[in-house]
Amino acid sequence: ALTDRNAIRLDFGSTRTMPLPPSGLRLCLLQPDASVSGEAHASLVATLHRIAVQEGHHVIHAAASEAGIRIRAADGEADTTFPEPLPQRLVGPDAAHAAYHVLEWLRLERFDIVCAPACAGLLFYAVSTRHQGFALRDTAFCTIADGLTLLSRHLSQEMPRGMDDLVRDEMERRVLALSD
Repeated sequence: ALTDRNAIRLDFGSTRTMPLPPSGLRLCLLQPDASVSGEAHASLVATLHRIAVQEGHHVIHAAASEAGIRIRAADGEADTTFPEPLPQRLVGPDAAHAAYHVLEWLRLERFDIVCAPACAGLLFYAVSTRHQGFALRDTAFCTIADGLTLLSRHLSQEMPRGMDDLVRDEMERRVLALSD
């Protein structure tokens, strides 16, 4: 939430602010691949993009999956893909693979704010790394609590579908706890 034209409040309940650069913010709208994110989330991202551009901020769209990061290009240009950062195969659930790719990509880029849904735990390694002080100190993380794995299962009256659901749930909870 904007507190004034020169700073952005990082937490709705606190007075901690981050000064805005004179040329506007570099904002990343990150979302999981299309199979995970729904129509409501796509609508929210489109609204955030429109408002941010109207306010003079630079916006990058990216989609993360276990295969890597796809950076969505401006109209008329080809999408680019951030390749797998390590040659060996990553071990663990798909959600952890995507989160690791997000961390590696964000370490190479510089964003003032990264906005992503908590579903799939995309920001897990990024917020954990920042919390431990290793990287991304100047990046604020905005997390949207939407489509959480075990909540969705509960509302559908389903049991968790295995260990991957439990791992994803823990990643989502950690993202929510460590985000700004």
